[in-house]
Amino acid sequence: SIFKEIFKDDFYFDKKISLNKIYDLKIIFWLLNPHKGNLSLEEIITYQNPNLKQPLIFALETTKNLLSKLKEMDLERVYFEIELPLIGILARMELRGIKVDVNAIEEFKEKLKEKNNQLLEEIYSLAGEKFNPNSPIQLRQILFEKLKIPTKGLTKTSKGKISTQETDLIKIIHLHPIVSKILDYRKINKLLTTYTDSLLKNYNPQTKRIYTIFNQTGTSTGRISSENPNLQNLPLEGELAQYLKKAFIADDGYIFISADYSQIELRILAHLSQDENLISAFKNNLDIHSQTAKMVFGDDTFESRRKAKTINFGICYGITAKGLAERLQIPVSSASKLIEKFYYFYPGVKKLKEDLIEFAKTYSYAQTLFGRKRFIPEINYQSYRERALAERIAINMPIQGLAADLLKKAMIDIDNEIYQKNLPVYLVLTIHDELVFEVKEEAKEEIKVIIKDKMENVYKLTVPLVINIKEGYHLE
Repeated sequence: SIFKEIFKDDFYFDKKISLNKIYDLKIIFWLLNPHKGNLSLEEIITYQNPNLKQPLIFALETTKNLLSKLKEMDLERVYFEIELPLIGILARMELRGIKVDVNAIEEFKEKLKEKNNQLLEEIYSLAGEKFNPNSPIQLRQILFEKLKIPTKGLTKTSKGKISTQETDLIKIIHLHPIVSKILDYRKINKLLTTYTDSLLKNYNPQTKRIYTIFNQTGTSTGRISSENPNLQNLPLEGELAQYLKKAFIADDGYIFISADYSQIELRILAHLSQDENLISAFKNNLDIHSQTAKMVFGDDTFESRRKAKTINFGICYGITAKGLAERLQIPVSSASKLIEKFYYFYPGVKKLKEDLIEFAKTYSYAQTLFGRKRFIPEINYQSYRERALAERIAINMPIQGLAADLLKKAMIDIDNEIYQKNLPVYLVLTIHDELVFEVKEEAKEEIKVIIKDKMENVYKLTVPLVINIKEGYHLE
């Protein structure tokens, strides 16, 4: 907030001062408590020292305590090398905003309404009557009483009713065509109520731009999140997405350049596991999903590759046989065999999984190569459910957390180049493993070289980091 005010007069003020004397309490506290990213100054001090009558008096003392804990937990590198230089970058992104064609958003809204009505008619037709799909009571009555869809394996609500949450409906999607229509309807409804309305509410008619807030402490893995409006969940695939993409436009004389890491989490998995087959696939530029399909299913047809992709990414997230069975709509025993087959061909990944769980059990946290930590004491709890979730975090956090660290380091390196070369280039958006820049047309070739160099060489992995670059006058 302070930087944003100063940047209105001096856009690169942070490059002209020594940042190392800036102690951002919220960020330091979050690095030590990654599950508590959104506390106020008062709440942070009170969390550290309960029962204080006037907590703000103890701000300096709390800072000193947190700094010594930062050192004790070996988190100084993450703070000083990654999070601290990032503050200025996010402030610049928030100040710049992103230009929007408000008519295209209205058009998108109309298309959503049309699609919504069409889906409702299809749902009513499949149900044989009109009802409110947003009402869990009416939905239960239609699905489980009228259509008699089996409820085996579905969870129950706290009141003992069968759940109609998305995770449960996915389990029965293959049992009746109405289920997929309801899931589609919910998706469209959410876009209509939260997305388009939120975009329009946050539109500034004077500048014709939307200004989001990038939340540096919004996730426990280190990823940047976005709110008011959330620009990271933009539905950029499918026919409706074409209308939304058209709404985000580059300024006159500018062009968007987007760069995203190709399969960064699987490349990190190859590096951490040192698995020979995985490393060989990436070094020889093979299609990793086709490779897994051939190994696990014996062929790489479209369907086998699709399933292999689910397995590959599922392994990165510590997926269980039950979770994989639900995703692939197969029995748990079959899913279990697929996971074992995967580990047979990628034994290094199996060993990595065991090592990461063992590490987390010993230290009660998981960490990235840079030392970013996520504390998971639940990994030693008695409860199987809590323990199983903690084990999945122990596997996923070192992978997803490192992907976040690498993207942030690349952002810092590119930002330094933009400043040193005085380029008319603005980073406007970060979406998971992707960066979007608004670039003056004459600078586009120069910045493409810089982006490719900085993103691909940000850190030396055993396998190459690869990015895909796209350009256009609206979001791709």
